[in-house]
Amino acid sequence: MKLKDIIKNAPVFACLADDCQNSIVEMSKYKILSEGGIIFNKGETADGMYVIGSGEVELFSANSDGKEQILHVLGEGELCAEVPLFQGGRYPASARAYTDIEFCYVDGAKFIDFACDNPEILLEMLAVISLRTKKFLAMVENLSLKDVTQRLAGYLISNVGNDGVTRLVRSKLELASELGTIPETLSRSIKKLVDMGAVGVCSKDKKSYRINFDVIKQL
Repeated sequence: MKLKDIIKNAPVFACLADDCQNSIVEMSKYKILSEGGIIFNKGETADGMYVIGSGEVELFSANSDGKEQILHVLGEGELCAEVPLFQGGRYPASARAYTDIEFCYVDGAKFIDFACDNPEILLEMLAVISLRTKKFLAMVENLSLKDVTQRLAGYLISNVGNDGVTRLVRSKLELASELGTIPETLSRSIKKLVDMGAVGVCSKDKKSYRINFDVIKQL
């Protein structure tokens, strides 16, 4: 994937004219990273932001004992570290490649100068930040009031189709991140729901679950 393609395919930059996209390309550097590689660590100086071209990136925070909490999972076309870029200071969390990734690093100082001359890009970025803030607020509420199995049950109910089936189109990492847990715990919660009869695995598609509303609503 070329650097220009990464910028052009990012929804936040897609509305910009070619010359504006080219300006962002000129202030960016193409990078690749293998699964597990660290993009930046919490506490490092936030001197730029990142645009994901392919693969998935997990934002996480860890305590002194090494326990991690996944805060968000980012995919193709999404921005990473855009908030601390404008705040100045340091990255509030760490970022790691969940899969092999292609991405670009955008120089922070140059991008801020560019944004001041092209304020329309700030409106696009504000929409991205607002959506992410809503997700974080929902995560905080769920973490405070519900356990993982209850959060999973709520997700399955809210995404059920007219046929009574919920199809998990997101990766296990993405769903675990949204529910404020890790993939291993998510798998155990799915098994728990299956064992208690709240959901049934569809034989033709193991990522689809038929909902037993009488059982699952009791959680």
